[in-house]
Amino acid sequence: MSDFFDKRSLNPRLVNLLKPNSADAQRYQRLRLAVENIPHATGGVVVAVASPSTGEGKTLTAMNLAGALAQNPARKVALIELDLRSTQDTIKDYLGTKKWSPAGAVDWVVGTALDGEPLDWQQMAHYVPEFNLTLIPAGQKTQSPYEVLNSPRLETMITQARLRYDYIIVDTAPVTLYPDTQLISRWVDQFIVVVTAGMTSRKQLAECLDLMVPEKVLGLVFNGCKQLSGSHHAQ
Repeated sequence: MSDFFDKRSLNPRLVNLLKPNSADAQRYQRLRLAVENIPHATGGVVVAVASPSTGEGKTLTAMNLAGALAQNPARKVALIELDLRSTQDTIKDYLGTKKWSPAGAVDWVVGTALDGEPLDWQQMAHYVPEFNLTLIPAGQKTQSPYEVLNSPRLETMITQARLRYDYIIVDTAPVTLYPDTQLISRWVDQFIVVVTAGMTSRKQLAECLDLMVPEKVLGLVFNGCKQLSGSHHAQ
């Protein structure tokens, strides 16, 4: 197994990594199909997973979607953590590791690794062969998320990612709380919006969608819909 986490430590809800043939994992195949059907000429497709507010399952959805896409061994898939605001339910939390403190997107944008040396792509991108998936974590904490996400170097990073991967899934910050989604929208092909039954109000969803470019919203994922057989539904 990879040296930065143990498969036994993974959050059991990462079904597309742990149990890719399970019924729960298969429900993410609808999202996978929608992403695979996005028209594109050259380079990889960039899809960001967002939500109106916090705690709605966007990071879990992003990780499972990336895992579903990576089930095709002929495809190269990367998951980029660009929610620079979150202090819990991060990629690291879902992996169940407290010791893994890798360099990541922030380090690449500001130009240095944790040891102060210039960062190269190999230090930022962590390939997990067991899952055919590359993880690019947020990296070091920043007091200026706006400046990082507005940096030309982030555009360069996304451009390089398009050349390296077929699909790039981006976990981004809650739309109604921060301007982050609007900042990165110019570099994203499509967005998937995650909402939760009994938690996300119509007002929150409307405000979220008003802040987004309509043509770039691929669809919605509903978490916690009891009337459905599963825990989420996409449309």
